[in-house]
Amino acid sequence: MTHSTSLSYFCRYGAVLFTTLIPLLMYSTIHRTFYSCVYVPSCTELQDHAPTVPFAEVCQVICEDFGVASHTDLFDEFDEVPIASASLAQVHRAVISTSHASKTELSKDAAGEERKAEKQEQKREVAVKIQYPRLKFQVDSDLAAMKVMLTALCYFFPDFEFRWLLPEFRVNLKRELNFTMEGRNAVRVRKLFKDQDRLDKDMYIPEVFFPFTSKRVLTMEFIHGCRVDDIKGLKARGLEPAAVARTVANVFGDMIYVHGFVHCDPHPGNLFVRRVDKVEPTPTTTHPRPHTAAPGLIPPMSPSKAQLVVLDHGLYRELDESFRSSYCLLWKSLILRNRKGKQAITGTLN
Repeated sequence: MTHSTSLSYFCRYGAVLFTTLIPLLMYSTIHRTFYSCVYVPSCTELQDHAPTVPFAEVCQVICEDFGVASHTDLFDEFDEVPIASASLAQVHRAVISTSHASKTELSKDAAGEERKAEKQEQKREVAVKIQYPRLKFQVDSDLAAMKVMLTALCYFFPDFEFRWLLPEFRVNLKRELNFTMEGRNAVRVRKLFKDQDRLDKDMYIPEVFFPFTSKRVLTMEFIHGCRVDDIKGLKARGLEPAAVARTVANVFGDMIYVHGFVHCDPHPGNLFVRRVDKVEPTPTTTHPRPHTAAPGLIPPMSPSKAQLVVLDHGLYRELDESFRSSYCLLWKSLILRNRKGKQAITGTLN
């Protein structure tokens, strides 16, 4: 039996027994230095094809959180078969009746900003992300089991020292269990890129519908597209992978250096790409960066028909201006091969 086959069995059955083992394995697919590349495909399957739960249990979560007798009291349509499943939840396609913006009624969105909306019925196709039942109670036992596993691995393989992951993983997991917070993060990042005049151009954040959202249920705009690593899917849509990669770099570069509000789970299952009819040329940023790199190092973006859609906003990290300035200077020193500058800057980062 090969190592890749062994890991495939481990992922399949371990994910069923330990739900919180999935995000740990997904994290390791991004940091591929943890293990040989032959293991990556087995773990990558968990990004959007993790084990699912029966539809009856999904309905129970909806009924408990919204106090309704049936999911049909909220949704006009609801597909029983999930379209995706990940570490903490599975996603179903549905249709809701909602309203769109006008000037007749005053309400407040999750960011606390006032806006006007009217009670005009409109059918919207949505993606409903539903947390696995009993997950909150299972987390503590799973984390304890993973602590034992990591300790055993460190004992038998002294060079394997990754116990430092567990405390941070524990804190982040608690945050990701609150889907209302995830919705607020999405609203915040939408506003940041809208103010930068990039939303709806080369990047997009799906709209969140808060009347249909709770701590365990998140209802958002349905997006038709393909994964960012689906090369065949990109080319079938007439999109150049190199242009898509450039967009990803620019979007996350602005998150780090301009906004200081960074998406911390950017695996391919959370990055979709879709084709739009027209995308205007967008500069690298409309806001001043803490420090500007040498001319020519960051050329302006070229027009593209690819639009990056960022999903799963449960985990973000805020970076203060001091860190962003130092981090910017670090990369500038690396590119310009300024050894003294690099050594000076690394002492300020933690």
